[in-house]
This record gives sequence, structure tokens and C-alpha cells, in this order.
Amino acid sequence: VPPGEASGEEDPTSQYKYADVIPDVKHVEQIEKDLSLAFEDLDVADTRTKGRAMAWLAEQEPEKLAAAALRRITSDISPKARRLAAGAIQKAGRNSVEAFFEEINPDIPVTQLLKLINVVDMFVDHPKVIPLLRDITLSGPSETVQPALDVLEQLPGKEVDSALLDLFDLAAGSTKLHLLYLLAKRKILDAVPVLLDVIKPKWIWERETRISFQSKACRTLGLIGSPQTAEKLIAVATKPKLWAFLKTKPEPIRAAATWALRKLPGNERINTVLEVLKNDKSLRVRK
Repeated sequence: VPPGEASGEEDPTSQYKYADVIPDVKHVEQIEKDLSLAFEDLDVADTRTKGRAMAWLAEQEPEKLAAAALRRITSDISPKARRLAAGAIQKAGRNSVEAFFEEINPDIPVTQLLKLINVVDMFVDHPKVIPLLRDITLSGPSETVQPALDVLEQLPGKEVDSALLDLFDLAAGSTKLHLLYLLAKRKILDAVPVLLDVIKPKWIWERETRISFQSKACRTLGLIGSPQTAEKLIAVATKPKLWAFLKTKPEPIRAAATWALRKLPGNERINTVLEVLKNDKSLRVRK
């Protein structure tokens, strides 16, 4: 049967290619067993045994090594043994690391995914680490979001900033508050429009919500320090004109916006507003 015309679960090309070959199941099983034993030897007390096991693993075929390493890492072993297994992949070189990431399925059970996240930081230079962590934080099980975020925030670069901003849109609760902290810490300018939308003034007939979160968003804008936020922060910190039909922001938000204005690069407009706010009726704002 020519390749591509066979049916069933097996790859038709493989059926044709190996049609006259006797399967060597025992050999395959022996290789898997040897790999498993070698990974176990990484965790023994004897240094020479560890060294031999590490050297032997580094010489194995990348695909077989990667599959065995993933099974080992996601099994019930100590954190130390897990990181030793990841170290063996590192030592084996680029092809083995590539094969390892090809083996990873973000839809594996939560307990296994958490074990995997615990060693991903050992491969921070690999281009697939950030996309993997991004997928986990955006669509993974809730239990894995914070651990993946903990690794992601250690990594530099615009790609990580973009992932953090995407997650901010979807996150809630303590995760969203932690992301506010990261937006400020990393001074992510692309977050400015999103945060300005959070604090925008309400029409007099609208209900004011998320007062504490708005206050924190104001402070985040101050720490990011973009001069382009000045006018919007001024609109939040000051009382609107009666004919504007806009609500005065609650005191905690006005106070936070005033604090943020003090963090921005000074200019005549900001300094004038801050002088006026020193005489505001609200003690919080005056402070």
C-alpha cells in the first residue's frame, strides 16, 4: 500500500516504511528502562555515579531523552530530583532542549503542570519559554496562573510585558493587584491607556465602582511616570465644573491621583494644579 492511502490510527507512511520489519519492542522497552534508571542515578548520594549518569544521558537521542525527562519531571519525586532531571536536558544541548519543549502539552493534569513550571526557570534563554508561560497564565488552570506568573515576572523584555498586559485584562482579585505592581515595577508604557480607562471620570448619572482599585491604578500611573497621563490625572484629582456633568471622584481616588501627579516630571501646569490642591477641603487630597 503506498504512503498516504492506508487508514486507521497508525501513520500510513510508517506502515509502508516498516511493513517488512519485525518490531523490536524489547529493545525499545530496554532503552526506556535504561533512561529511567539513569535519571534515578542523578539523585543518589555518590558523586561519581551522578557524574556517569549525567554524561550517559547527554549522549542519548534528543527525542527519547526529552520524553523520559518529561516523565521524570512530572512524576512524584523531590524538587531536587526534578531539577536534576531538567539539568540533564540542559547539559545534553540545544537539540535535547528543543525536543523537550516539543514534548510539553499545556493541557496535562494540573499536578503535573505545576511540577513542570517549577523547572521552567532553568530554560529562560529558550524562545519557547515565554509563549509557554503566556499560554498557562492566560488559559491554564487557576492553580497554575500564579506559579507561572512568578516565573514570567523574572524575565526581561517586551514579549513578557505584552503577556503581562494581556493577563491584566483577564485577571481578577489578588492576581490583578499583583499585576498592577508589575506594570509599575517594569514601567510598562503600553499599560497607560488601559489604566487611564480604569480611572476615567464618570457622568453624574453613572455609578462609581472599584474605588480601591482605581486608587491603586492612579498610583501605578504615577510610578510608570508618563507625562502623557498628566491631564487625565488632573481631571481625576480636581473637582469638575458644574456644567461638565461629571462626578467628583471619591476622596481616596482624588488623593491617589494627586500623589501620582507629584511623581510625574514637573511642569508649570502640574505645579499650578498641585498648589491649588494644597487648599482642597479634603485632608487626604491636601496631604
